[in-house]
Amino acid sequence: MLADMSLGNSELALARQVLTRGPVHRAELGERLGLSPASLTRLIRPFLERGLFVELGPSSACVGRPSKPLDIREDIGVFYGFKLTGKVLQLVVTDARANPLTQRSRVLLSRQPEAVAELVATMVEEMAHLPAAAENVVGRAASHAAMTGIGICLGGKVCNGRTVLRAPFLGWEDVDFAAMVEDATGLATVVDNDLVALTEGIHWFGSARDVTDFCVITIGAGVGWGLVVHDQIVNTPDTGLGLGGHIPLGESDFACPAGHHGCAYTLLSQPGLAQRAKSVVGEAMDYEELLARAAAGEAGPAKVVSDAANALGRFIALATNLTMSPTVVLGGEGLGLWDMASEQVLAAADAERDPDAAPLRVNVVMDGFLSWARGAAAMAVQQALARL
Repeated sequence: MLADMSLGNSELALARQVLTRGPVHRAELGERLGLSPASLTRLIRPFLERGLFVELGPSSACVGRPSKPLDIREDIGVFYGFKLTGKVLQLVVTDARANPLTQRSRVLLSRQPEAVAELVATMVEEMAHLPAAAENVVGRAASHAAMTGIGICLGGKVCNGRTVLRAPFLGWEDVDFAAMVEDATGLATVVDNDLVALTEGIHWFGSARDVTDFCVITIGAGVGWGLVVHDQIVNTPDTGLGLGGHIPLGESDFACPAGHHGCAYTLLSQPGLAQRAKSVVGEAMDYEELLARAAAGEAGPAKVVSDAANALGRFIALATNLTMSPTVVLGGEGLGLWDMASEQVLAAADAERDPDAAPLRVNVVMDGFLSWARGAAAMAVQQALARL
């Protein structure tokens, strides 16, 4: 492991630029960070001396004097990203750029915090002793890593990256889960809301890596809403309360668990759509059956799906109008709706935007729970950079 050192704002900004954009030339770094060549050289030197950065061969793409692009050392880190649901613990092991190396999932046998922390420790230990030679890259990389850590995301309200204040689906209140995992594993751990993790992963390593202002909308078991403004994620004491699900989008005959009619939860979440389908068709069906029957042309299911597509379009329009940013990232396990009705969604969104507004840019994250777990790993990467 490297000797401890404290990164200031300039050093942290430099490390992030090289991590997220490397290999990168010094001229580009200087422009992005607003630093002179001399200042940049002084800032880079300690990273090179400590083996965090490497200089690659001269690039022929540069005009004039050859430039050696900077990059993060390949084996600098191994990170364990966990997505915790009420039933499953999903793990993805990544490198320092949150690129997946391998993934696993385990069914929860108990929701007690101590039992879940022990399961986390067991899964981390298993990764170091994988039998397949090709996958043992995880164990080899971890033994050489200068940075390592654990990130865990879950649906709920979390304080300071450590304490789960409220996670109703787990039955947790005021649980210092980060401390439990650190005691069980010996690795630095950060815990946060799953939408925060997803947004951070998209912001640092995903489709919005070069976007300074964007919002995230997720649909699935619930409805999520995240926001990045001026290159910073918006994370307030109300994050984790599921406020996106309370946004009014239309009309419905029944209320969400909070008593709201016509909110995003009733019109877009999988449970809300299943309930609405039952009221329209007169029989119970799950989300996948609803989509399949709508695709087959059944009038009742088709009406439910059409209304949901219009509601999602309205949500996108509200998000982009209020934030004055045209970029939206869609995620979640309920994106079958987008697959089926994307044109209708976009038409509904465009209908509620000013004709002179910037064109909508909608990016879709389709890799399910992997993207949430990868976001948790990205949080661990951020924490590791901050503590170096």
